[in-house]
Amino acid sequence: MLDLISIEYIKLKNNSSFWIILVFYMLISFYVVGKADSLPAGSDVFANPLQFPMIWLTSTYCASFLVLFPSILIILNIGNEFKYKTAKQHVIDGLSKTTFILSKFISVCLIATIITIYVILLSLFLGWQSGGEIQDFFGEQFSFITGFYIQLIGVLSFAFLIAILFKRTGISIVVFVGYYFIEVILYYLVFKDSPIRDYLPLEVFNSLTFSPIKDNLDSFSGLSIPEFKLSLNWFSAAIGAIYIAICLSLSILIFNRRDV
Repeated sequence: MLDLISIEYIKLKNNSSFWIILVFYMLISFYVVGKADSLPAGSDVFANPLQFPMIWLTSTYCASFLVLFPSILIILNIGNEFKYKTAKQHVIDGLSKTTFILSKFISVCLIATIITIYVILLSLFLGWQSGGEIQDFFGEQFSFITGFYIQLIGVLSFAFLIAILFKRTGISIVVFVGYYFIEVILYYLVFKDSPIRDYLPLEVFNSLTFSPIKDNLDSFSGLSIPEFKLSLNWFSAAIGAIYIAICLSLSILIFNRRDV
């Protein structure tokens, strides 16, 4: 397994698309999070979104909007395995199909870890720069870092499953992006008055980060905004972990039942 981890690391390290998308994500997230303090404050709670401990809520929420970019990276990674037939070669060389999927899932965890560490460092920098008190560093909002990490792995796992299912990069990206629109329709129209909508996959992952300007969004959009919570909803985190396990299990099942 250590050899597989090393192989995945080398593949990512030598992948120009990985570095381009990762750097782009970091630059855009730095800009978006840094501009959060220019938004109108909806209440005293949100008056200083870049100071500790509110920065943890602000940074994770803003960064979550950009999860599409690492998701595309995962799809490209899996698509290349099919395109260049390296997946088939690994199986021919004696690697079991299940072990291959697990080894590729390492890239999901690795990318999610790198991005989460970056968001933590970004939050530390912006929180310190904004003049917040360092003793407020570990507020209950720090739990949103855990939620963000689960959210990242969850969305990337969903992209991983789609890439395994459809093989071709272009089709997988279209299906992945298209599902976002499908779930919006399900949430606001099909299951509008049903509690089922709160358990849709992407809605569960989205609930793991929370807007620092919910009061403003309520008046701007006219939509019903959930009651504000200052800490992570651990029940949603548990449901998210279950969805991750489902995505991984389905990926293994699909890959084992088809010809590479």
